[in-house]
Amino acid sequence: MSRLIRRAQEQLQVPLQQLQKQQQQQQQQQQQEAGSSAGSALEDAAPLVMASQAAAARRFLQLEHRLRRLEQLCVPAAAAAGAAAAGAAAAAGAAAAAGAAGAAAAGGGAAEAAGAADPEIQQLVSQWEEDPDAPTLVEEQQQQQQQQQQEEEQQRQQQRKNKERCMFEEEDMFGVSPEKIISSLQETVVSYQHIADRVLPIYKQLTQAKTKYADVRRPNTKP
Repeated sequence: MSRLIRRAQEQLQVPLQQLQKQQQQQQQQQQQEAGSSAGSALEDAAPLVMASQAAAARRFLQLEHRLRRLEQLCVPAAAAAGAAAAGAAAAAGAAAAAGAAGAAAAGGGAAEAAGAADPEIQQLVSQWEEDPDAPTLVEEQQQQQQQQQQEEEQQRQQQRKNKERCMFEEEDMFGVSPEKIISSLQETVVSYQHIADRVLPIYKQLTQAKTKYADVRRPNTKP
């Protein structure tokens, strides 16, 4: 019985060893294929890495530019004092951003994925890329305040004009008194007084002419 068991074990052990060898060969082949595919993937990803590095450097410079503008608007004295340091920091930051972008691209682009996960950040980045000189939030607020001040000033001027016009109209109404009306009528009548003076003599002359020539008849011109 024990012999039969040993023989059965020996017969089963040979296919098991062969199966283990086949599995090892398959694993080695898969590792080789994975290594070659990883190398080709790295070669294919090299242009993408360079492009991402350039984009990251460009974004960093744009952010530096906007931060300087905000600094000049909010803290002019500090911005004037740190103008020289800002240029050096921008250059160093661009290099650091390029290196960070390369590391992020090699590590799977975790920072890009984190930025893309926030839609507000992605929207701001896209806006800054389209127009780097677009007004910041502080500048937009200042423009709105200036526009509101101009509108309020125009309303005040219009109210002042309306008030002055009402005052002038009231003064004109107070100035029209009965005495002034009579005086104005007298001045108007006096200007036509010479015509009124001549009416009576002309009327008398016409009456006399009518009486004098009442018997005068037109001659009969018929044959």
